[in-house]
Amino acid sequence: MPHSADCLCGRSQLFTFCADTPKPEFWFGDAVTFCWTDENTGTEYLERGEVCGVAWNQPENCWEYIVTWLSSTAYPASDYPIFDGNFVTAGVLWKP
Repeated sequence: MPHSADCLCGRSQLFTFCADTPKPEFWFGDAVTFCWTDENTGTEYLERGEVCGVAWNQPENCWEYIVTWLSSTAYPASDYPIFDGNFVTAGVLWKP
């Protein structure tokens, strides 16, 4: 299927055709933090990173972000940076 087969005007579709799409909460280069709890110990940890990808998830009607993780309170600094390519929703991120 050609790139533009699923939208009216190719890559610009996001900003021209979908005018009702909300603005993303984060943008490329934004510093973000993610908090998670270890299921075994109940200990809370922080991951800090930088947004390197922004995508609109049409079926879920939300923005999703790809983050390069730069540091963690759970793992040694020698393990970072990490790029896992996983999408993360705005609901679990915040600006430090």
